[in-house]
Amino acid sequence: MKRSVLAIYCLLFFLVISCKKQTSTPLFETVVSGKFFEGNSKKPIQGAKVSIVYDHKTIDSAFTDKNGTYSIILKTPNKDDTQYMWKFELDKKYFFNPLIQWIKLGESNVYNVEGREGIILKARIICSNCPAPPLNVASSTFTSYLGNLSSLKLDSYDGDETVLLKVLPNAENTIHFTYWNGVNSRWFWYKDVIIKVEDSIDATTFNLDFKTFVYSFTGN
Repeated sequence: MKRSVLAIYCLLFFLVISCKKQTSTPLFETVVSGKFFEGNSKKPIQGAKVSIVYDHKTIDSAFTDKNGTYSIILKTPNKDDTQYMWKFELDKKYFFNPLIQWIKLGESNVYNVEGREGIILKARIICSNCPAPPLNVASSTFTSYLGNLSSLKLDSYDGDETVLLKVLPNAENTIHFTYWNGVNSRWFWYKDVIIKVEDSIDATTFNLDFKTFVYSFTGN
């Protein structure tokens, strides 16, 4: 009798498990892959982090390998949800477009990233008719990369000083010189363009006459 009861319980248990397997929601697979590379040398970037985010939470992530490639297989209960987001993190020595992409479920999503590694420009700044310091110096580029590559403030500028600035090789870089006159948040600015710097180079001299600075508003 006891054996019969035990056999019945076992049978019921396997039936329940079998029913759960048959009624479980099927999962749809979505492949997210791509490659990270340095834009100038075309060399792969290893160790970049790629994340899949849903509802502000990271649900999966991967790092690029020695070839700069990564691949994530995302499994979801449906293919209609549009809230899955792709983002990445890259070493601070690289400059890049901070892209965020919305993943298309049920499809192959390929997202490649080009990072650019900056080089050092020695900038010798000589000026006449200097106003009171500080003098602000920054470098930027008119490519898809956002923000300044580097910036600094010379609090005790004496009219002849050499500074180190980051620039991008094989791209137009602009060196910005600004100072604030302390009245109504007005800024004067000056810029010069460095074209296709190929490597760290000896000092490039900028001869500035502050009488030629252009007057520009940044506030009321």
